[in-house]
Formats: sequence, structure tokens, C-alpha cells
Amino acid sequence: MKISERSIVNIGSVCNINCKHCYYYRQNRAWKSLLWILANILLIRICRMKDIDITGGEPSIYPHIDLLVWWCEILGFREIRLVTNGVRYRKLEQLSKRPRVRFSVSIHSHIQYNLYRLTGHINLYELIHKFIFKCSSRINYVNCVITPYNTDIENILDILKPFKTPVMLCIKALDYHYDHAIKYFKFSEYRIALNNALRKAPENQRIDIRFFPFCVLDKDNFERKNIKCCSSKTNVYDPMDWNPVISREAPLRRWLMFIFGSDKVREKVSLEQALYRKTTDDVMVKQCFECSEKDTCDGIQNEYLKKFGDKEFIPFCE
Repeated sequence: MKISERSIVNIGSVCNINCKHCYYYRQNRAWKSLLWILANILLIRICRMKDIDITGGEPSIYPHIDLLVWWCEILGFREIRLVTNGVRYRKLEQLSKRPRVRFSVSIHSHIQYNLYRLTGHINLYELIHKFIFKCSSRINYVNCVITPYNTDIENILDILKPFKTPVMLCIKALDYHYDHAIKYFKFSEYRIALNNALRKAPENQRIDIRFFPFCVLDKDNFERKNIKCCSSKTNVYDPMDWNPVISREAPLRRWLMFIFGSDKVREKVSLEQALYRKTTDDVMVKQCFECSEKDTCDGIQNEYLKKFGDKEFIPFCE
């Protein structure tokens, strides 16, 4: 298995919608320095990354997005993927004409009212579907966050119907550090609905379950080859995911080893960084450590365990 050759650059926190679950919610929003972004992209390429994701904020409203795409093309990136909400679909359609540009689109519900509750944008449903209609051939990743604000998980796979070929569907749980309305959230209810939805997924549709423990999956779903539950170790080898060594948390030693090291060394430091970011043991309770998958499962957000423990979870044991 080869380690992932994809990395990510975050260009700032400016966005054209206001998602309640977003980690920029209620923060001051600003773009990062253009020179910093250009230098960061160059450093990522020096680290021998071949694919890059540009995220924010919303990349389509960044005033220098055409320059960034051009810079990535000049540096020789194989794929330049914009992580977008699809609102500014005309600009995205223009960018899609660049041969190396692809899109990761964030769709957090397929029901108009839920999208309005979640994002504050009254026409988001129509705009997303216009974007999908215009650019479906360039979308290779769909990101869906499950929160207390959208309750239509059983129909979540309807999002994929407009696509002629399968795309990667990444289902994420709410980051409980930003716990707006968390008191109304029951993980066990979402677990049942999520598993029922997954059973309807076609075998050729790849699904990535993020920020959940392995025990969120019923055994029949866990054993399906096209469904992968969040794991820091396996994500290192996921070509659709970002290599975690290219991050602000990575110490200088790891950067240098990753730039100049052999393939074996690069794999080692990638795994080190993935495990470095793993959920800390002190917030995990005893029941989780009895699970047969405890060494490869990242668990769930610290905040959820601190608030509720793991009484709603069933360890996935052999």
C-alpha cells in the first residue's frame, strides 16, 4: 500500500454561508496572506505531494483563486480539488474548465428546510443542485455532516442520485467541541438511522464514515468492503484523504524527514503524525478499551465522551 500523495492548504475562514456546525462559527473571518498561501503550496509540492485540496472558508469567493489554481498547475500538481459548498456555481463552472480541477462538495441535507436551519441560506438547496448539474463530472467527493439540525439521515444517499458515476461519500459527525443544541442529540438514534441508510447504498458506492468509532456500524455494514470507518492509520493510505504529516501540528523534524526521506521513512513519519493526532486515552472509558478494534479506531470527539461517556456504544468485538 502506498501512503496518500494528497495534502491540503487552508486559505482562510471567509465563507458565504453560516453553518452552525462549522468550526468557523462565531469566529472572526479573514483570508490568509497570499504570499503565505503560495509558499505553503510550494512546500507541499516540495514534500512530493501530487494532489492538493484548497479549502477555507469558501475557495470560490477567494479573490485570487484563479492565481492559486494557476500556481498549482505550474508546480505540477496532478489534481487540484476545491472544497466548496457549491453556492457560487457559475464561478465553479468556470474553474471546472481547467483540466486538473476537481471538486469536493459539502452537502449536509437534501431537504430544503433542513439546509436553511443548518446554514442560514434560504436558496442553498437550489444552488447546490445547479452546481451538481453543471459540474457533476468534476465532483469526486461529497462531504455530509450529520448534526442535530438535520434529521433526514435515512434518505442521505439521495444526494448521490444526480451523479452518473459513483463518487466518494464522506459522512461526518458533528464536532462536539462546537456543541450548539447538543442537549437534543442522541447518538444511539443516529446510529440506527445511519445503518439503515447504509444498507441502501449500492456496492459500487464508496462510503467513508468519519469521526465515529467503529462500533457505530452494525456488523453487516462493518464487513462491507465499500464502507470504511474513520481510522487515523488507514487514512494515511487513502488517496482521497490528506496525508496528516503536512499539517501545522507536524514538528520540523517530521517535515525534514518527509522531504528528504526514503519511501519507508515517509511512511513511518506519516503514521507518527496520524497517531499523534489520535484521540487521547484519558477521555476514553474502560468499555472502549475492551473493543477488539481499539488499536485502529480513533474513537469519537473528546467533548462527546466528556459529556455523555460511551454508554450508548456497543464495542465491536470478535
